[in-house]
Parts: sequence; structure tokens; C-alpha cells
Amino acid sequence: MENNYFISDEQAPKENNGQLIEQSRAQQAASQNTADELKQATAEDTRQLADGLSDTDKAVNADFYEMQQKSQAETEPKLSYHGLNLDALIIHGYDDIPDPIPMLSEEDDSNPVLTRKDISLIVGPAKSRKTTFSLGLAAAMLGKGSLGMRAEAKSCKVLIADTEQNSSYVKVNRQKLYRRMGWDEGEDHPLLTVASLLETDGKKMDWSEFEKEEKLTPARKRQIMLKGLIETIKLDFVVLDGVVDLCDDFNNQSFSLSLVDFLKGLAEKHDCHIISCLHLNKDRKTPRGHLGAIYIQKMQCGFLVEYYDEKLSRVSPLADGCRLKPFKEFYIGVGDDGLPYKVDDATAMALKEKEGKRERATKLIKTVFANNQNTPLTRSSLAKAMVDVSNELSGNDNSMPVKIRTAESYVDEGLKNWGLLVKNGILYSLRGQDDADGVQQDLDFNEENEE
Repeated sequence: MENNYFISDEQAPKENNGQLIEQSRAQQAASQNTADELKQATAEDTRQLADGLSDTDKAVNADFYEMQQKSQAETEPKLSYHGLNLDALIIHGYDDIPDPIPMLSEEDDSNPVLTRKDISLIVGPAKSRKTTFSLGLAAAMLGKGSLGMRAEAKSCKVLIADTEQNSSYVKVNRQKLYRRMGWDEGEDHPLLTVASLLETDGKKMDWSEFEKEEKLTPARKRQIMLKGLIETIKLDFVVLDGVVDLCDDFNNQSFSLSLVDFLKGLAEKHDCHIISCLHLNKDRKTPRGHLGAIYIQKMQCGFLVEYYDEKLSRVSPLADGCRLKPFKEFYIGVGDDGLPYKVDDATAMALKEKEGKRERATKLIKTVFANNQNTPLTRSSLAKAMVDVSNELSGNDNSMPVKIRTAESYVDEGLKNWGLLVKNGILYSLRGQDDADGVQQDLDFNEENEE
């Protein structure tokens, strides 16, 4: 390695030129001899040589510190416990650990949403457009997204791995992405792989090599399939639609922890990001089972996708589910190509105001029925009771009391559009608790094959 600490012939003053040059050459020769000795020495010898060097020798030898750190790492006693190398768990000062590399960011912000070597989660009730949203993220990673997010890399290899649907459904999702990208659907593009991890009669795998070492469950087979695809294709971004099918029992803490650690290890080792889709529990607030609880603890980002109406869904950061700065909540619609797009800001603002109205109406209606032991009420009785409740609540939450016409409109909306109420003759009752959260989660809507 060239050393810039020595004086060149041109740099030396003329009056002392000869003397300075000789001194410089002597220093350079001595330093080179020291470097040669360091390279040839054992780790212990290197440490002894280091102790004997002067500060000047250390300063002029550019390779010294790097070699000293390496020798220290090699000779320091390893932490061990019954054969376990605990030293591998220690974060040392000389460890070269780079910052996470951003993969996906918000377009109007430098805030990264997803990075390499990590896992994330998409959660939501059935029919909330989770799968559609995941395809939108894949399109964004391929450079043609419309979710208000941009890929940080020029080209990424993407995998869509489906564990739930048959091959014909998976092919439809493939077609949507190929059409968005402008690719020939009859050819396989190197940047996108779409796979079904369902092993059917027409698609049998030879597991004999793996069964020599372990008994394979259907969930374990899917783990091996996913690992094989990631390792052989060298992927950057993986969408796992149906992560629960890779777990032997999503309500078993041991199985769930093992699966999440398995996915985390794949992402770390292969420098990619894995995002999984998972349903919510019946409370429609938390991801399913122990698997969901453990996934939240270890993931980088959580996307909560909620059905809003027959045309739109709301996407928001999952509570306590983002290690980075949370992304801003937004709404998505579905375009003619079957892929999602971000709703413009003006429309989103109007939707948020409407959502605030619905949340307030839900609170009033539920409070009225709770105060009346869920006794059925007429439209006028229910509306009048809502006005009384709003007057009581306004002193506590600084909200404006509602008038009778507003309350009546809440009753009508709660019956027709919000799934809050049921009507029997002239009497109104609160819909069952599973459906009374103010959103029609289980309504069918006109979107082909949406999960």
C-alpha cells in the first residue's frame, strides 16, 4: 500500500534536500519491514510486534490498525458455554455492520418504509383487499406502483408465493402484474416469479431426500419450498400470501416462534424483505393467534388493510407495528387492471371526515343500546336517545351535541350502509357484536377472486 506520509524529492527543501531524503527513505524502509513482519507473523507475534512499535511507526503504517484489530479478534478468548460459541452473539466495536438498506419509501418523503434483511406483515379481515394491496406493493418494487411509494433500487427480483388458492387464481394475479408492467404474459420475465405452494395431485414433489432427516408436515414442506425458491432465484422482495399455512399450529407459541425466526433468518441471510399476509382475530383488532402476536414483536412494518366500502379500503400503520417512522394513512381503490391505486388527497380528506362521522354514530348507537339493555327501539326513540347521549358526552370529550335530524340520518346510515343495525318491523336492534364495529367487513363486493 502506498504511504503518503513520506517526503518526495520535489517536496524537500533544497538546502537540506539530501539529508531529508535519506531520512525519509530510511523511515519508509523501516516501515515496509515492519509491515512485512506483520504479514508473516502469527497472531500472537503480531500482538508482540504491536506492543514494540512507536506511535510514529503506527501512524505511518496505514495497514496497522486493521491488522491489529484482526489479530485481537483471533487471539482473544472465545466465550463458550458447553460447546456453544457465545462470542458469536457479541456485537464488537470492530464489527462491520452496515445500516439497513432502504427498499421502499414514501414518494413525498425520504422516510423508508421497508428495508432489506427484514420481515413485515399485511393484516386485515376477510374481503378487505389484503391480496390486492400486496400485489400493489409488488408492482411498486418492480417500478410501476401507484400506492404513493417508490422502490429505491432500479430493479428487484420479486416472488409472489400463494399458499391458499388454486393455480388458476394465482395465474390471474400473475396476469395483473404482467399487464401492469407491459410484459408478454406467455413468457417468464426474470424479475417476477409467481408460485403456488399448494401440493396437489397434479403437482407432486419428491420429498425422499428430506424425509431421511425429518418427518415432514404439510407446513414444513411449504417452508422448504419457500426456502428453495429464495435461495435458487436470489430474490429481493417476497410476498407470502397465507403465512399461516407455513405454521403447524398458529395458536402454538413454539411453532409460531419457530416460523417467525425461520422467515427472519431467510431475510437476513439472503438480503431480501419478506412480507406476509395474515387475517385478524375475531376481535378484528389483532393478528391471528400466537403467530400474529410473535410476528408483531419481530417485524419491521405492519400494514392494516380495512374494508371501507364496495370501492375503497383504508391502509394504516398497524398499532405498535412499525420500527421505522410510520407511513401516513391512505385509502386505496382498485383500477381496471385489478391492481390498487392510492386515492388522491382531497378524496382521502373527505373520506376521513365521513369516517369520523361514522365512528361518532357508532359510539352513540352502541351507548344507547348498552344503556337500555339492548332493548329494540323505534327509529324516533333511538334518534332521541342518541341526542340525549351526545349531550352527556359533549361535556366529557368536547364534541358537539348532535341534533335530531343528524341522529335520524345516523340511524338510516347504520341500517343501510354501516352494518350496525337490523330492523324487525318498526323496531331497530344492534347487530351481533362480531358485526357491530361500524364496517361491513363481510359484505361481498364486485372484485374478481379477492381474498
